[in-house]
Amino acid sequence: MDKPSFSIIITTYNRAHLIGRAIDSVLQQQNEAELEIIVVDDHSSDNTQQVVNELYPMVTYMKQEENLGPGPARNRGLKKATKSWAILFDDDDTLLPGSLSLIWETMKNFESLEEYPVLNFAHSNGTIQSDFHCFSIQDYLEDKIQGDFVPVVQVKKFLELKYAYPHTKIGGEHLLWWQIAKNNGIPTWAKRVAKVHSDAPIRLTSFEAQARRALEYAQLQDKTIELFEKELLLFSRSKLRDKWLGSIVYWKLAGSKQNAVDRLRAAREKGVVSTSVLYCLLLFFSYMPSALCKKMFVFAKKVRAK
Repeated sequence: MDKPSFSIIITTYNRAHLIGRAIDSVLQQQNEAELEIIVVDDHSSDNTQQVVNELYPMVTYMKQEENLGPGPARNRGLKKATKSWAILFDDDDTLLPGSLSLIWETMKNFESLEEYPVLNFAHSNGTIQSDFHCFSIQDYLEDKIQGDFVPVVQVKKFLELKYAYPHTKIGGEHLLWWQIAKNNGIPTWAKRVAKVHSDAPIRLTSFEAQARRALEYAQLQDKTIELFEKELLLFSRSKLRDKWLGSIVYWKLAGSKQNAVDRLRAAREKGVVSTSVLYCLLLFFSYMPSALCKKMFVFAKKVRAK
């Protein structure tokens, strides 16, 4: 491990005006490392393909046949990667100067490196409580990791263990990270290697996007409960309650009053909705007009964010 060697996977969608900045942040470090840059375009309708092909001929460009979301795009990039380790980030992010060397030196000094399918390094907004920690599912459920982190994937091991990003258009990456943390642990460093920018159009996780794509968010809450209810009960009952409440609210926002009511009754039977007042409020909410519910949802989320 004398010289850094990475596959850099950047997923993009309708951000022709930003993709160049992301690629440039990698190319500025090309003298420090052996690099393979892969851009996976999630079926953009703008001129992303023209920008990448004309300005960055050294980049491997792949375009999805349809818009499937970031997860399938990342999975395709990982299957295309030829280096042993791959670094994944988004089109509105940039690598910090010297980050590839920093990651490589850290990896060289980590004795148990080959045991793990994924390592994590901090984005500009990522924080943990120490310089280094190997995160378990308990750590994730107890929110001991905050903000965004850059995954460094040991490609062969990741694929052999049949890990994959969730096949959803809204991300849902916690399903992957929680599973890996549960099975393997995720070594994580507080060292910052990338910057999260705020100049992109509406992000997948914006409140308006959540209301607009409520069906997918409802299904994501249900999937989370299905896969991790046992761990949530053990380590974070409050987070389990939030997933159940999220399921109820998102099903209502998606226009399915019956699903919302069914989830509410199931939550009450499980003791998640434990007070009559909360139950009555949620039941009343489930029968309100969906358009009004969406306005209330976005307003409440924005107020809470402040």
